[in-house]
Amino acid sequence: MIIDFLKNIFTSNKEKSTKNILEEYSTYLTPWYFKGKVPNLGENLVWKEIKNLNGEKLALTSLNFKKNCVGIIDMYCYVKPLNNGRFLIWKRGSRKIELYNSSDLKPIEIKNIKWTELKKSHLFNTVPIDTIEYNFDLYQTEIEFDFPNSFSEIDEIIQVNDLDGMYEESEQSMGNTAIVILNPKRSKIKIYPQDWFNQAKDIDFGYQWITRADRVGQTEKIKIQGIRLGDYVLDNTYRQIVK
Repeated sequence: MIIDFLKNIFTSNKEKSTKNILEEYSTYLTPWYFKGKVPNLGENLVWKEIKNLNGEKLALTSLNFKKNCVGIIDMYCYVKPLNNGRFLIWKRGSRKIELYNSSDLKPIEIKNIKWTELKKSHLFNTVPIDTIEYNFDLYQTEIEFDFPNSFSEIDEIIQVNDLDGMYEESEQSMGNTAIVILNPKRSKIKIYPQDWFNQAKDIDFGYQWITRADRVGQTEKIKIQGIRLGDYVLDNTYRQIVK
């Protein structure tokens, strides 16, 4: 009985440890992973939900400094905090990434904003430090990319993105989700279609989906997280999960 008791404690601690590892991510998707000061872009910056803006029913997330709104972000946007108050932001499905400094953010006058007319994924009262936009050809999984100097201190950016044209035409319905690894220091972008998900016959696309990905600690392993999917670790190909 003592052995069983100790075994249960060990198993429980192991499960908690694994769970904690998988819950730590460096990118955040609106609105699911935004709350209070998370993601942290500065000591006095707080995120709040916006359900109604000037009569429009919406699902927006605002960034606030004291009583002022300094940013508005639509659904399905990713924010990746960096050092010194800088952060990256991109819209899922887009290949454009913008770099901002939170110290540059200024109050936004929101009284007359009609969000649906703006047709923006995010709104800040400043210009980005830099912007990049990458493209790739059909079946291309690695490209050379000339990153601006402002990106030189970023080790890597790991995206979960939706990219059309990754597979040949097939009678089987497929998704188009990929892990995209951008490495500014090596001037490389690598694309890994998520075969385990895109080609699965039992996935309810739209209801189940992959939300974000990150390294497991300082290792080469990549973990992924999803809505109604759970947490997984990818195998060495980065296209299948470890079973």
